[in-house]
Amino acid sequence: MTFNLAENIIEYAEVLGAEKPLAEAIEGAESKDIPRLLKRIAEEPQTETERAIYIDQLSKKTGVAKRAINTDLKRLMPSSSMEECECEKAALFEGLVDMVIDDDNKVAYLAKEGETLITKREHCLNDKKLLIPPDKEKLPFDLARSTEVIKYYENDDQQKLFKDVIFYLQRFSFTSDDQFLLLACFVFLTYLQDNPSIDYLSTIYFYAAPEHGKTRTGKSMTYICYRGIHCVDLREANIFRFSERLQATLFLDIMDLWKKIERNDSQDSILLRNERGANVFRVNNPEKSPFDDMRSYKIFGATIVASNKDIHTILGTRCIPIDMPNKPGYYENPSPDKAANIKARLIAWRARWLYKPLPEISVIPEITGRLWDISKPLLQICSMLCPQRYNELVATITSIAESKKAEKSESFEAKIITIVNNLFNEAKDSGFPAPISIGTSRVLQKINEGLKNEFKISSQGFGRKLKAIGIKTVIVGGYSKINIDEGKLRELMEQYGLKTYVSENNLTDKADSIN
Repeated sequence: MTFNLAENIIEYAEVLGAEKPLAEAIEGAESKDIPRLLKRIAEEPQTETERAIYIDQLSKKTGVAKRAINTDLKRLMPSSSMEECECEKAALFEGLVDMVIDDDNKVAYLAKEGETLITKREHCLNDKKLLIPPDKEKLPFDLARSTEVIKYYENDDQQKLFKDVIFYLQRFSFTSDDQFLLLACFVFLTYLQDNPSIDYLSTIYFYAAPEHGKTRTGKSMTYICYRGIHCVDLREANIFRFSERLQATLFLDIMDLWKKIERNDSQDSILLRNERGANVFRVNNPEKSPFDDMRSYKIFGATIVASNKDIHTILGTRCIPIDMPNKPGYYENPSPDKAANIKARLIAWRARWLYKPLPEISVIPEITGRLWDISKPLLQICSMLCPQRYNELVATITSIAESKKAEKSESFEAKIITIVNNLFNEAKDSGFPAPISIGTSRVLQKINEGLKNEFKISSQGFGRKLKAIGIKTVIVGGYSKINIDEGKLRELMEQYGLKTYVSENNLTDKADSIN
């Protein structure tokens, strides 16, 4: 028997552990082989044409974009050494799904290139800058394992995941089923904070007496939310860093939150968190020249709030309140370990929906203004993950809208509008023609009726209140008058949840006034 070296060289090379020829290795490549094959393309002598052919074959075989392959290949080429690149620690860049723990127990990036998930310990931002992940001990949240995320990315049912998230939350505290539905939608929403379809995020607000499960519920959510961080103090520098560097979900677990916000003069950094593109400015270096002395911080991000004291009305308009009834029982204590499996599945879900537009939904007339802005993404999440309970969520948010209107109807502003409405109708019923002018002093007199002197509002303060509400005043014959028509008055009454008795009849164009 003769030995034919030419015919058997590949077979014997494989037995001895040698690598296949590059072209053949690419033909049988999987996504996990990309780093090794890129290294071979960079190191083995070849012309630019041959290299371009290999890149094209590798892209077609693995589904990874040629642009991404070229970017990583440049970093491996002998002419562009690591020493020429500026390394920077970063936790955000386009195409990043999340940071994970790789097979070597190191922090790595899990990035999406095409439809493939790639695990890598560095990302070449451009020819001069290389991004690397921060150290594990510098991150205030646990990381999922890359192998787990990739496994669920390839095979997981998103509707089953939604049900499992609700079941997970129910293990740690009690609230009504419709509230758990809302909380589950919020958890999923935190993983799409960088989705271009989302312009506003709601703030979840737990307000109840002590020992009603606020912290327990907030922590259980934080452990499965996207980069969730539990904050028991309000340190503005931390909030800036967590928001700008990590795009984290913040759980502000503070006894008297609004008092702490005012003491730290941090109203803007909290009030603007739910609006995409919002920035806050701080003077960090007053000794520098104009404009160089200031810096802006990106503050957008998902927020959970728990407080024993009620928050300010302005912050309340940005919140979805969650009722926490007092129902003692035996509940599990939340921990990152119990959340690990759900978190890995949620990261895989994020990878599937990264940058994809959310489904459109119809406008709901009962939900208006800012409440609609912050509720719309929750409804979009529900429509795609749990469509059979969509109407239930609509009913829940509609109930919240009615409660907010009821609260506004008892406010000082509502009292002013009610008095203006009553005087308007008295004048109309008495035959005064339109447009009707109402004496500002008469409204103020009725506002202050029955109040002690120290509680009465001044004419200057009352003027500012009218302006804030949107009621215009004019000076007629040396007296301040309120000029308002039926349409504007009806709009204000509806806005503050008040019943309107303004007539639909058209009035004449004659002018008169009530002094």
